[in-house]
Amino acid sequence: VTRSKKNVKEETTIIISRRTYTCHGYTHEPKKQLAYFILGEHNERSMKILPAFDFHGMIFCYYDSNGIVSTVDVQYDQMGFYMNYFGLSAMHLWCMRCVVTPFAMLWMNVYNKTGKVHPLTFLVQVLVTLTIFSYVVFQVVM
Repeated sequence: VTRSKKNVKEETTIIISRRTYTCHGYTHEPKKQLAYFILGEHNERSMKILPAFDFHGMIFCYYDSNGIVSTVDVQYDQMGFYMNYFGLSAMHLWCMRCVVTPFAMLWMNVYNKTGKVHPLTFLVQVLVTLTIFSYVVFQVVM
């Protein structure tokens, strides 16, 4: 199933131009009058600077004794969706790959050559630094 937004004016500056849905799993429980499945969603952007992203949600369909759907419950990770939507996940991945990891590798090599720090101590220092960095970024974003 594909849903496209063409000639639709969006109020946001970050536009999803095309969504493609796929069903990844389906389970039917007749005793509970419940059918549920995992819905995969691929979102393509109209702004080329933001990457396309995939997302998954659980869809629960409850039905009555006549087989008519009475309730539909959709559950997904909203924080994860919006982090992908605004490109924050991609920025985090880039930052880890291009900034934090090279810095940590350089730091580790310096400490290994000097022989003054145990690898476990180095790991604790990196984790403390990442925790502080993540806290500061979270405060700026939120």
